[in-house]
Amino acid sequence: MKTKLILSAFILCIAHASAFALVDANLYGGATVGGKYLNRGVKFGDSNGHWGLSAHLNTTLLAVFQLGVGPYYQTSTVTYGIKNHWSVDKKDVGIDGFVALDIPFIPLSPYLRGGASAWNKISGNSSYPGDSKTSSFERYHTGGGLWLTVLPLPAFKLQLFTEYVRFWGKEADKKSVEHQLNVGIRGNIL
Repeated sequence: MKTKLILSAFILCIAHASAFALVDANLYGGATVGGKYLNRGVKFGDSNGHWGLSAHLNTTLLAVFQLGVGPYYQTSTVTYGIKNHWSVDKKDVGIDGFVALDIPFIPLSPYLRGGASAWNKISGNSSYPGDSKTSSFERYHTGGGLWLTVLPLPAFKLQLFTEYVRFWGKEADKKSVEHQLNVGIRGNIL
């Protein structure tokens, strides 16, 4: 009887760990694989890397959907153009949200995310045609991906993830679109 009670409590803790996280923190990196700025496309083969952090306050819906909202920060360097190319450094700080399908005892969780950059700075190096400029709430992102739970503990869950994110809007008063592929690590405190 005691063994069944302990086993039942353990299963309930694991089910809870799979379905809900109070807060999470994410660290990711990736590459910009396409996009345009000033009608020039992303140049491949140069530095188009980025990294970022995000954190969310989470809740659950219908016991299998996880919802979260919180801040994010991302920095990147992107090279544009083919013959006459230039590189720009970008920094974004904003709001990020997600909805994930998180079924207990299944280690894979698909999710969708989106948000807005509350502050964006773009500055050039080399022959960038413009000065450093900042903007607010003119750059947005949507995307989706897949989390893989690698360490499901009752009070903490460690996940690896891969995702596609599309950024669009204005940077330095010019239209901008980016397509990014990311990989990262995610920690959930339950």
